Amino acid sequence: MNIIFNKFKRDLYSELPKIAVSILIISMGIGGFITFFQVSDNIKNTVDSQYDELNLGDAWINLQPIPIPTPEDLIEYSRNPEVQGIDEVISQIEVMQPRLHLYGKSEGENGQIIIEILGLPQEQQINKLRIIDGEGLSANAAEGNVPVVIESRFEKYHGYGLGDTFNLTIVKINQDTIEFETINVTAEVVGVAVSAEYFIITGNQGVFVPRQSTIGVMFVDLITLQNVTGFDGMINQVSIVSDNSVDQLFDDTPLENVIISSYSKENMESYMILNNDQKGVKQVTPKLAGIWLIIAGCTISLNLYRIIQSQKKQIGVMRATG
Repeated sequence: MNIIFNKFKRDLYSELPKIAVSILIISMGIGGFITFFQVSDNIKNTVDSQYDELNLGDAWINLQPIPIPTPEDLIEYSRNPEVQGIDEVISQIEVMQPRLHLYGKSEGENGQIIIEILGLPQEQQINKLRIIDGEGLSANAAEGNVPVVIESRFEKYHGYGLGDTFNLTIVKINQDTIEFETINVTAEVVGVAVSAEYFIITGNQGVFVPRQSTIGVMFVDLITLQNVTGFDGMINQVSIVSDNSVDQLFDDTPLENVIISSYSKENMESYMILNNDQKGVKQVTPKLAGIWLIIAGCTISLNLYRIIQSQKKQIGVMRATG
């Protein structure tokens, strides 16, 4: 009996390297599974913290050009019996930031640029700009020039930087005649910024990868842009912070008559890419870990099978001898 037992131990020891490799594979599978999920969660936490820091809004609403309502206007409006319910809508919106959203064109190093122009308040409550070079929207330009803050990709891709000037053609739709008008101005770059609306955040804290596109994005002081374009005191977009969707907020109210379209942050490009990456990691991680565990399980099973097979004769002798 001792001879058989010693032989079994010797055979088992001879398989130890293979068993060790199998255990290593299992450990790598489990470790990889945990690591993938931790990386995914860390990236999401980093991104969420950056979005929170820049106060990303919940929704954007495109409007027909309307005057910016003052708090007094809203109070008076809510008292009007013909617009009952508007006070309830206003109470459900935590922040509402007016914007003038236009498009223009210019020439850059790589050809024609379609430019998205955002007129913003100098102090943003949501969708804040982070100035990375130069000054903000309150900066002045040379006489006759329009001071603009460009999004960082604009600087890198189109060749314009701090202090540069370029011709800008702003496209305006005449609401009365439904015709396009163009306004030619000289833009002067007074600052470079990043915005939560136009970048994709990486896992490294504070590292931004701006959206690559032939579209350039620039930000202008709201009042300045209104004066230049003739939209005095007018806006055509608002961004809001609210727990409710735009449809829930404005359906069956007079405001829905001036709403052209709307979209939530879940439909924003950088936000969608992040969520798709998160979903992709969570879908792939179990499969990769599962493959490792299957390989390890098969390897261990094969090794145990070989050990048992090598002991068959001894097992038969033991059974015969009782």
